[in-house]
This record gives sequence, C-alpha cells and structure tokens, in this order.
Amino acid sequence: MAADILMYRPHGVPVGEDQLPHMELTREIARRFNNFYGELFPEPQAMLTPAAKCPGLDGRKMSKSYNNVIPLFEGGRKALDEAVSLMGAVLPQLERWRAIRTNEERFGAEARERYGNEAVDAANERILDMDAASWNDLKELERAVLGQLSIALADGDPRGPEAARLVAMHRRWVGLHWGTAPEDAAYLGLVQGYLADPRFVAYYDDPCGKGATAFLAKAVEAAV
Repeated sequence: MAADILMYRPHGVPVGEDQLPHMELTREIARRFNNFYGELFPEPQAMLTPAAKCPGLDGRKMSKSYNNVIPLFEGGRKALDEAVSLMGAVLPQLERWRAIRTNEERFGAEARERYGNEAVDAANERILDMDAASWNDLKELERAVLGQLSIALADGDPRGPEAARLVAMHRRWVGLHWGTAPEDAAYLGLVQGYLADPRFVAYYDDPCGKGATAFLAKAVEAAV
C-alpha cells in the first residue's frame, strides 16, 4: 500500500479510519527514504471526513468479522437482497452524515475553538454510531423541545412548571449530543451564548416566537 501511495507523491490521501495505521507506516517509509536519499517523497497526510467509516448491512462499520458485508462476487439473488438491505441501513446513516456536515459548516469553527477538536469529533462519532431508534429519538426530542418552548413562552413564567419541564428536556437533548449531562455552569454558559449568535436566536425564535431564545436563557438561569 505504501508504494501505491508514494509513487504518486501526494500530500494527502482520502482514507477511512481503519487505514490510518497504514498511513502512518507510509509516512515512516517516506521519512526513512528521504533520510537516506534526499528529499523526494512528501509525507502524505490522511484526509478524513466527519464520516470516515463505510457502513455495513447493520449500520456498523463494514467488516467480515461482523458478517455485515455485501457478497458482490457471489452474485445472484443473495447479493441483490443484501444490497437492498444495505440501502435501508445506509439511508439513515446518510441523514446523520448530512446533519453533521451541516453543523460543521454552520458552527464547526466556533465549536472546535471553544471545546477542542477531540470533543467535537467525539460528539460527531456518537451521532454516527447511533442506531436508527436512538437517532429517531434524538430528532423527536428536538421537536419536543421546540414544542415545549412554545408552550413555556406562552405561559410566560421562566420559573414556572412549564419552564422547568422545558429546561429538563433541553438539557437532556444537549446531553445526548455531548455524551453526558452538562454541568450547571457549562450548560448555563452554552445557553447564554445563544443570545449572542443570530443563528441560534433564529433557530429558537423562528419556530417558537420572538423572544423564545431569551426566555430559554432565563428559564435555565432560574433552574441551575
């Protein structure tokens, strides 16, 4: 594999996560060659996307050890049936990939600066690893949060029971993205940060009504 890469002298190679050890070996070979014979080969870097795994029939990474590969070379009805089955597994995965890509394009730079690449990558990985039921639950909770925000905003009391229910739902939704329920200070800082970002204000105010984002912030302040 290293020879196949280095012969083209690339600076970057699009690969999956399972190929990262091969890429490191390729860079090591390039370094040793250059050390003996002079600078000839660049050290190619792995080019990963937010979705760097090829899903198998069950939505996990495709692998013979998982018995979730498509037997293309067997041909016949079996290959066709399993290809159709793959589409059922891949389409929800594509939806998650699109969601991650959209979030990266809209909020990625700020999120990575504030929380670090490791935390953002881990959050993306959690979404990609969700099964269909968990992903649907996450989307359903997102819709429920916006619905409850509309109810609490109409009630008008950021310390009332509707607001408390809103905060509990919203905090759980954030926790599903983060992988754990946020601490009080971190959660409050997150929600207060919404007010300074027109994109977040639009996300909450557009479907729920003007002032919804500010009301959410007040409800969280009252709850933590």
